Amino acid sequence: MVSVIVPVYNSETYLEETIVSIINQSYLYFEIILIDDGSVDSSGSICDEFAQKDNRIRVVHIQNSGPSTARNIGIQISKGEYILPVDSDDIIEPTYIEKAVRVLEDNDDIGIVYCQARLIGDCSGEWRIPIYSLPEILIRNCIFATAMFRKTDFDLVGGYSKEMESGLEDYDLWLSIIALNRKVYQIPEVLFLYRKHNGSRTEKFESDIKQVRNMKSILYKRHRELYEKMYFIPPEDEKIALYGMGGAGKTYYHFLQSIGNNAISCIVDQNNRVVFQINSKNCVCSPQELLHNKYDKIIVAINNEDTVAEIRDWLLDNHYLTEQVIWYINESQLR
Repeated sequence: MVSVIVPVYNSETYLEETIVSIINQSYLYFEIILIDDGSVDSSGSICDEFAQKDNRIRVVHIQNSGPSTARNIGIQISKGEYILPVDSDDIIEPTYIEKAVRVLEDNDDIGIVYCQARLIGDCSGEWRIPIYSLPEILIRNCIFATAMFRKTDFDLVGGYSKEMESGLEDYDLWLSIIALNRKVYQIPEVLFLYRKHNGSRTEKFESDIKQVRNMKSILYKRHRELYEKMYFIPPEDEKIALYGMGGAGKTYYHFLQSIGNNAISCIVDQNNRVVFQINSKNCVCSPQELLHNKYDKIIVAINNEDTVAEIRDWLLDNHYLTEQVIWYINESQLR
C-alpha cells in the first residue's frame, strides 16, 4: 500500500483538484490521509466531503501546527509501506504512484523516488530541476517534497524535524535518508505539477534571507557527519587559500558560504579569470601569491586528478608540506 499524505491549510481554491489527481491514479492500492492543519476557510469541509464519498480517504483535523507536524501526524497513522507527501495545491499525473512504486519494488537500495516536473499557476512551464548527485545536494536541494520513500526509513530517521518547521523540512528529510546510504532515482518523465503562486509559504520563506541562512545553518549542524564525509571543512582559525575558480571551485566556495564557514582568505586561479569578493575585497590572485604569503592550508578545488597532481608537486617543491595541500573532491565523485 501507498499512503498519500496531504497537509491542508486554507487551500479551498486548489484542494479539490489536488485530491482528484490522487484519486485518479492508475495504481489502485493506496490511501489518502488529509491533515486539516487548522484551516479557517472551507478546506476542512472539502476534506470531510471527499472522505464521505471514498473510503480510501481519512481526515484528521488539528490545530495549526505547520506542514512538518501535519505530515508527521499523517504518516504516524498511515498503513502504507510507501509514503508520498503531496501539498494541497499541487497535482500528480495519473501514473506517478504506479511508476514510483515499481522503482522501489525493484530496487532495495533506492530510498527516494521523484520525477521531472512542470510549473503551473502564476508561473508556468518547464521546471528545470538539477539531476540528483551527491555531494551537490549538500549545497542545494534538487528533490521536491512530493517524492516517494519507505515508511521504514522515515521511522529510522525520526520523521520531519521540528527544528526545520520554518522551512527546508523536506530537504532535511532527504539528507537523513541519504545518510542511511540510500540511493535516489528520478523518473525521466513529467509526472508532478508544482503550483507557484504569490504569497505561498515557500515564497515567503525564500524571500527572508536571514531565515534561509538560519535554516541552512541548522541543516548543516544536523547533518555535519554527512557534510564532512563529502567535503573538507576548513578550520576558521587558520589562514586558508582556495586554488581553482572553475566549476568545482565556485561550487565549493558557495558550499562553505551556505554553512556559514568563512575560512577562505584568498582565492587563487591560474588565469585570474574571476573577480570574487571575500570580506568586501576583490581577491583572486595568481599562483605566485601562494609563494609570497604563507598559508596554513591550500585547498585545491579542481576535478582533474592530473592537474591536481601537478599543482601539488609544484607546492611541495615550494616549501609546502603534504598535509597542507588538500584536495576537496571526494573520490566517489570521480567514479
